[in-house]
Amino acid sequence: LKPFSQGPGGYLDTQLPERTVKLEHIGLEMPLETALGKRLSLVDRSGSVLRSALELMLEKAAETTQTSSSYSELFLQVLSHTVAESLRPELSTACRAPAMHRLIVDLRHYLGCNFRNYDIGPAQAASHLGCSVRNVHKICHSEGTTFGKLLLDARLTAVARALASSGSARISELAFNSGFNDISHFNKVFRRRFGVSPTEFRRQRS
Repeated sequence: LKPFSQGPGGYLDTQLPERTVKLEHIGLEMPLETALGKRLSLVDRSGSVLRSALELMLEKAAETTQTSSSYSELFLQVLSHTVAESLRPELSTACRAPAMHRLIVDLRHYLGCNFRNYDIGPAQAASHLGCSVRNVHKICHSEGTTFGKLLLDARLTAVARALASSGSARISELAFNSGFNDISHFNKVFRRRFGVSPTEFRRQRS
């Protein structure tokens, strides 16, 4: 253990041999190196308990040539708990990130397969993904967008592909087949997205 300051900014560095910090003591699934080398405050709620345990162990060690194993074990248990508490927010974020990424991918795939459905909405997506409507909105927010914008993007992308590959089909038919039920609205959002009308877009790619 590195020496720690007695002042208000005291800390403890957990640069310990691996045998002293066991994963079963910490109680979290993590690489052991994540716990080692962690700087712990000795002035917050859990840190003050750790500080007391350390001082007790050192006090007993000063009274005899051999530290009692019970005091050492107490200190290690408190240390492990403090390490676990300090790492919990980091691990929680790390665990959420892959799960959130999978949901984003699944949501985009779901919209890519179901954009033609006029009635599609967050509730249907939530049911398919096995999550709440609130989580669907959180997924979209994490991408800096909304469910409606993701759905609109999927529909506009489909129309653009159809316009570039089917020169004889009516534009209104392609729009309806892509989930649009209002041609005026379709023309407006298409121009906003691509900078030209659907007719001009098709002409440029014919």
